[in-house]
Amino acid sequence: MLKARNWIELVALAIVLQSASNGLRASQPQMDWKLTDIAGQLHTPFADPATRAVVLVFISTDCPIANAYQPQLKKLAEKHAAQGIRWFMIHPDPATTTEQAAEHAKQFEIEVPIVVDQNQSIARGVGARVTPEVFVFAKANEKAVYQGRIDDLHAAYGKKRAAATTHELADALQAIVDGQPIAVSKTEPVGCFIAFQEATKVSKADYDPLKVDESKVEQLTLSVDDKERSREIPIRVYLPKETAAAPVILFSHGLGGSRDNSPYLGNHWARRGYVAVFMQHAGSKRLEGIATGRADGCDAQSRQWRELKVAGEGCTGGDRPARALAQ
Repeated sequence: MLKARNWIELVALAIVLQSASNGLRASQPQMDWKLTDIAGQLHTPFADPATRAVVLVFISTDCPIANAYQPQLKKLAEKHAAQGIRWFMIHPDPATTTEQAAEHAKQFEIEVPIVVDQNQSIARGVGARVTPEVFVFAKANEKAVYQGRIDDLHAAYGKKRAAATTHELADALQAIVDGQPIAVSKTEPVGCFIAFQEATKVSKADYDPLKVDESKVEQLTLSVDDKERSREIPIRVYLPKETAAAPVILFSHGLGGSRDNSPYLGNHWARRGYVAVFMQHAGSKRLEGIATGRADGCDAQSRQWRELKVAGEGCTGGDRPARALAQ
């Protein structure tokens, strides 16, 4: 069960949930493994039977953490060059030009193929979030056998250890070469966030707000344990299919509503790239049917309102519950 004490924490929780879900969904790559480098050469690494693994390293020209790792990455690439480990440096910033990537490669002595991900399809396909971030694939259509940081030199952004104490990428590659299981398959990367552009540009003339999108939306159903107020807060999260960071809509139906209400809104927002978090007021389950105008019978309705110490009795009109709740 999850814990939260206030609305700010719940908004943060929604963002964390979306990020966590992205990590789970991104482990299944969505790409065709046809990589064209800045020299114009097309690479299909898994078409070569000698390929034992493919390493994608997301970098940028101006991220100091990513740049500082280049000498170490070069040594690793050279170490496994004859053992079927294929390396690619990926620039996920679409503003990076071929000339800039080439100059950057010259400055940092990068010798492996470099790809500019101009439409960010590679970064989106594997779920990259920062630079540097590494993804190691053993087969084209299977999840990454390792993803995350290069080592633990950076405890957090701005917090650097004197020396790394773990070397997860090097250990994962050695395990592949030795034919052994990878001990640690996923770590949290530290670096510069990738700024994702809108996936599609839609003109006003092309946009139809009434058009129904029937694509399936992933949902998370959970409860937050608010111990400070001795209550549980039911939540439903609607997730967009894109794996990049997304804006969050925090939505409440009001007292008497349910997280199960208005799923069309959650689906609509998620299909348009938002994370929609539906929060149910504590105690709403007890009020279910009263404020919605559901015809449960005048006697039953009046009895429930008396339990809530609302002045007046009987069925007095469709807007009475709303006025009473507002008081």
